[in-house]
Amino acid sequence: MRLQNRLFKLITFVLSTIIIIGINLVLLRSSRDLRLYFINNKVELYHAYSLFQIATHIVKVFGATIVEVAFVWLLVVLNTMSLKSGLIITLVLLIFSGIIILVPLTI
Repeated sequence: MRLQNRLFKLITFVLSTIIIIGINLVLLRSSRDLRLYFINNKVELYHAYSLFQIATHIVKVFGATIVEVAFVWLLVVLNTMSLKSGLIITLVLLIFSGIIILVPLTI
């Protein structure tokens, strides 16, 4: 029974890590593409369409951040990660999400 629990925790840890890294890479690529769109089309930020794109980008990043933090705390609840490291990783994810939000706005 202990082997099954450890195996389950290991599989959960690996899958959660892959999902968190994958979501961040997709968000970073989306953020970079949105920035390149603004630069190449010389779009002013006051157009309604541009503001809508920025708002949907921010909502997408917030949604993904919620999912990532939920996966981290799932690992904390399953005792594969300590509470201290869960807090540190949550802080790092929030900082990284803030950076991803600000990438398209650095025009």
